[in-house]
Amino acid sequence: MARAAALGVGGWSVGLLLVAAALPVRFPVPALGRSLSVFDVVVVVLVVPFLWLVRRQGWPRVPMPYLVLAALMIGLGAASMLWTADRGDTVVHVVVSIESLLVFAYAMTFLRWTRERPWQRWLQFFVLLLLVPGVLLWLGVPGFQPPAEIDPRSGDYWSYFVRLSHPFIGRSNNLATLLVLFVVPLARWALRTRRPWDVAVALVTVVALVLTLSRGVLLALAIVLVAFVVSDRAWRRPVLRALLWAVPVLAVAAAVAFINPFTRGLIVARLSLANVDARVVLLADFWNDVGTHWLLGVGGGVGPDVHNTFAQQVLSFGVFGGLAVIVALIASGRWWFRRRSAIRPLLGRIAGLGVVALLVSLLVESSFEGNLLRPLIWLGWGLLAVLVSRVSQRVVSAPNSGSQASAPVGQGRVTAPEADS
Repeated sequence: MARAAALGVGGWSVGLLLVAAALPVRFPVPALGRSLSVFDVVVVVLVVPFLWLVRRQGWPRVPMPYLVLAALMIGLGAASMLWTADRGDTVVHVVVSIESLLVFAYAMTFLRWTRERPWQRWLQFFVLLLLVPGVLLWLGVPGFQPPAEIDPRSGDYWSYFVRLSHPFIGRSNNLATLLVLFVVPLARWALRTRRPWDVAVALVTVVALVLTLSRGVLLALAIVLVAFVVSDRAWRRPVLRALLWAVPVLAVAAAVAFINPFTRGLIVARLSLANVDARVVLLADFWNDVGTHWLLGVGGGVGPDVHNTFAQQVLSFGVFGGLAVIVALIASGRWWFRRRSAIRPLLGRIAGLGVVALLVSLLVESSFEGNLLRPLIWLGWGLLAVLVSRVSQRVVSAPNSGSQASAPVGQGRVTAPEADS
């Protein structure tokens, strides 16, 4: 009963977390002068079951690169309060960084004892729920329109209807940033089981990623897959076989795009270099700004958006602080491919492809700087980390027991999952 209760707490908690992450409806808070999302509220509420499970199972062992990355973002953000150009934005940056680490730890705690099959069900549930608001937006369902602050006469507003986007998370690049994390694990699972449901979910995910028309994310994924095939001969045949999915995927995506008149009109526009030129201009402005604030930066969460996460860190925290965050980001991507006993090597490489593709896309995207999207990215990292971390089955006897035999979860203090630290 104790084990069922513990698993029940974890299951209900992760379910609530994923629903809130997929439907992060925002609401204004006049006292703060800002808005919060349902996701933010749920993260606070879930502190209680998180600590309840930690007391019985022990603390989750968050991989060291992610601990370092979180510590740098929190520490540098807090330190930059001394010189920031906007104290309010920097406070938000620090709070969001703490929230990001929390949701990573939540994922590793709530799903700690979940085997791969139920883990895949949770991931399928989350991905499909992520796509529902975008479909409802395209269908014009009330309550799922673009954010109210966007002018309906602007191109930003209509881009929500042209490219598959999310009414609460943001335009297509934001949705693509999340989907790219999960598309490879879902495709690998479908190829392994060949069950109609698993295949259907994987195909829907890939089609949705294509329909975002996010050039940066799609190109990043293609580069990572090609590099992986070239560097690992053992994977060439499985990956090439999986690429046969490109035929039905592109056919379905083309059919959906043809049905949607807004998407039909954008296909040619997406081939133009106007957007690329605009990004070059942003980077040129970045060099002017960083030249003035090269030592300490302008402060966490402050400064113009340069559409390059790595350059953004230098602008926010100066050359030395920014380079430290950049190194931590790169180390977090490398962690998935290290041959350590704490990592299941096969699953690590599969999950790592999406993680590295996301990091590569951040060279031309600003998704990581979003106050809502950054915790969602960390949630995705946590979901993948709990899958690849090798869970220790050793337990220590309950306080009132002299035996060291295995005890159900919740009856004894359980060691944390073994993860690379």
